[in-house]
Amino acid sequence: MAMTAGPKGVSYAATQEEGADQALISTLYTVSNGYTLTKVGTSEIGYTDMTWCPNLVDGSVLATYGNYVAVVNTATGNYDGAWDFSSSIGSARLVGIAYAGSQKDEAENLLDFCLLLDSQGNVWTVGFTKEGDDILRTAPQKLTNLGFTTEENWYFSSIATDGAYLYASLWSGEQTDLVALDLNSGAVANLGNFGADVWPVVGLEVRPALPPRRSGWSVPWRLL
Repeated sequence: MAMTAGPKGVSYAATQEEGADQALISTLYTVSNGYTLTKVGTSEIGYTDMTWCPNLVDGSVLATYGNYVAVVNTATGNYDGAWDFSSSIGSARLVGIAYAGSQKDEAENLLDFCLLLDSQGNVWTVGFTKEGDDILRTAPQKLTNLGFTTEENWYFSSIATDGAYLYASLWSGEQTDLVALDLNSGAVANLGNFGADVWPVVGLEVRPALPPRRSGWSVPWRLL
C-alpha cells in the first residue's frame, strides 16, 4: 500500500499486488475525507510510495518503483513515464518520496523538489519541472545517509517532511521503525517501532508540531 494527500481533500492510495508475471503492480484509488474508496485503475508497475507535487503540470502524483520515479496518471491509474535513478543509487531501490517545496531556477522555471530515500538509507534531493511537452528532472544530489536500511525490502516504507525534519517509516521485513532526520544538523533519531504485527505503515503526513518528546525531539507526524 502507498498513499499521498492530494488536492481539495482528495487523497490517493495504491495497492501492491502480484501481476500475471509475478511482478509488482498497483491499483490506484481516490480516498475522500470520509474514507470512501473509488477505484481509478490498474498500473503496469507497483507504486511503493507516492507524493503530490502541487506545481508540476498543475499538480501531479509521483511514485517510486524499484529504481524508478514514475509520473502517475490519476485519471487511469497507470503511469505516463518514469526516470531511471540507477546511475545514482546503484543496486539500491527507492523506498520513499516526499514533496519538499518549490523554487524557481535561473531560467525562471518553477521546480517542485522532492526528497528520495533508497533502500540503503541514502537521502537524495531532486527537482522536477515541465518544459514544453516534457517533464524534466534535475540531477539527484545526495544529502546524507540515515544509518538505517530496509535491506532487500523495497516496499511497505514511506517518508514525509515538514521542511525541517524528514520522517521515515522503514519496513525491515520484521517490523517498521520510525526514524527522524534533522535536515539542518543531519542528526538522526530512532523514534521506535510500530510492533511486529503493525505493517505496512505508509502515507506519512506531517501536521503541526506536537509538544516535544523523546529527549527534545518534536514529532509532527500523523499516519493515513
